[in-house]
Amino acid sequence: FGLTIAMFVGSIPNLEPWLKSALAPAIVIPGMAKLGMIHPPAGAACIVFSSGNKTWKHMGIFLAGVCISIITSVVINNMCDKRQYPTSWPLLKRLRSILISEKEKVRTS
Repeated sequence: FGLTIAMFVGSIPNLEPWLKSALAPAIVIPGMAKLGMIHPPAGAACIVFSSGNKTWKHMGIFLAGVCISIITSVVINNMCDKRQYPTSWPLLKRLRSILISEKEKVRTS
């Protein structure tokens, strides 16, 4: 959300760079607050991407890094039975219940 807004603000022609860097977080932070998902690094990233000298390729590289860090944290935190991450994603709960039911079918067979 924030990066996309920042890229659009950065692409506005004839707008001073300092105004772009101020306008992007001014739009993004209240938007994140309204959605109930404030994330301070996203506010910082929108300042970087609003400068106008970053391309969609840079955004893709940034998002690839975010995906790698999420996948790594999920794998590391789920190696132990005491720590499960994420615990509130409905898709994960559904997948877990399917796996448990499959294990029970194998045991009864």
